[in-house]
Amino acid sequence: MAKLISSHDRISACFPLDTYPRPAEKSQYEGSRSLWSALDDDIITTEQAREIGDPLS
Repeated sequence: MAKLISSHDRISACFPLDTYPRPAEKSQYEGSRSLWSALDDDIITTEQAREIGDPLS
């Protein structure tokens, strides 16, 4: 569901390794990317996507 919602909202953010650590086999790119892309690449969790997409929740 999170990927479905993020495919319509067009929110992008940077995901630095120190804040969003990930295994070496995952993308190490730290520049701007969409929430959908970050979810699809397992850079962030659905909970993190919710916090980024709706910081007041």
